[in-house]
Amino acid sequence: MHALNFWRGESGIPGRELRSLFDAATPARALNFNPPVDIEETETAYLFSFDIPGMTKENVKIEIVDNQLFVSGTREERVPEKKDSEQRSFQLSERLYGSFNRAFTMPTTVDTGKTEAKYENGVLHIAVPKTESAKPRQIRIV
Repeated sequence: MHALNFWRGESGIPGRELRSLFDAATPARALNFNPPVDIEETETAYLFSFDIPGMTKENVKIEIVDNQLFVSGTREERVPEKKDSEQRSFQLSERLYGSFNRAFTMPTTVDTGKTEAKYENGVLHIAVPKTESAKPRQIRIV
């Protein structure tokens, strides 16, 4: 499976990088947009859950090629609406924008033709079922 990458601050320790409210030295939009994913295995499937709030399902692409799951997409930067008499500038922007590509190698015991995906409440759910031969089965003693 794919190892998750965590952004680390200059100190190298997650969560230890503190910035003041108006410190814009490293705007978040300059960082890589890499949505977090949870991967679960059940008796019947592999379940992927991606956090991609603010995206539409039309901006996400899912492909399976040779037992590799590819998920890519683009979250477009929000341009604030302004009135003719109104001047605006960001004081702090931490939301990430841009394109992402994730790839996961799956076992050969998956039935990629029956893969299902749904998007609700900012979470993309993908279920890749296992083949019948990969599912546990109970053997009856005679």
